[in-house]
Amino acid sequence: MFVLVNEKSEIKKLNKKGILMHFTVDRDVKIAVPGDYILFSPVERSKKPLKKWNNK
Repeated sequence: MFVLVNEKSEIKKLNKKGILMHFTVDRDVKIAVPGDYILFSPVERSKKPLKKWNNK
């Protein structure tokens, strides 16, 4: 879904909830600024703990 970002704290909240896929601005930057439309993909977080590789 597209989200209009109004403030920087909103960007941080979205980053925690998922992945900001693409900024719909004509700037070659990785950081969205207030007023940008961004494509937001929620991340499905696994409820199981991650398996550790070195379980010896």
